[in-house]
Amino acid sequence: MPRVIVEYLSFFREMAGREKEELSLPEGATVKTLLNELARKHDRFWKELASLNKLHEEELLITVNNSLLKLPADLELKLRDGDRVIIGFLPFGG
Repeated sequence: MPRVIVEYLSFFREMAGREKEELSLPEGATVKTLLNELARKHDRFWKELASLNKLHEEELLITVNNSLLKLPADLELKLRDGDRVIIGFLPFGG
C-alpha cells in the first residue's frame, strides 16, 4: 500500500486547506487514482479536477518526484511508496 506525499501550490493549497498531506493508496494506484481519492476527500472542485472535464490539461501542473507529467497520458503512471506529488497550475501571465 503506497503512501505518497501530496504538495499543493497556490490555488490548490487554498482548496485543500493545507500545504501538503500524506495519503495511503491501494496497491497499483495511479495518478488518476490519487485524483479520485482527492475528489472523495475534498469538495466539488476536486471532483472536477479528477475528471479533467472542467480544467484545461495544458494549465494543470502535476509532478511526480520532480518530473512534470504529460496529461492526460501520464494519468496512468503508477505511484510507489514515498513518491512526492505536486499539484498546481502552470504559471502564465502577460
